[in-house]
Amino acid sequence: MTEEGGTKEEPVKEKVSRAWCLSKEEVESLGKVGILVESSFGSARDIEWAISNDNIFLLQARPITTEDKPTDYEIVHGLDSGLLTENEYLTIANVGEVFPGSASPF
Repeated sequence: MTEEGGTKEEPVKEKVSRAWCLSKEEVESLGKVGILVESSFGSARDIEWAISNDNIFLLQARPITTEDKPTDYEIVHGLDSGLLTENEYLTIANVGEVFPGSASPF
């Protein structure tokens, strides 16, 4: 952000843009925290976190609302057939979390 309130864009070197933002140790620590949180609550959680000075802070851990897990067959064959009419639309986005509650595509 600029002091005037706008946005300043700066080019980023490709080497920097391709670099990992987390170390292997941070990834492993986050995985362990995720397992601990899931076992503590007894169910899978949608976790938001932050890392500062090598400390992991949990900002939020809420239940995952879309736990209708597909079978392996459904994952492999879910998009095998085409749409039935030219007026149909398909999304595999997580609409339930983006638009909680009742939602209409119209």
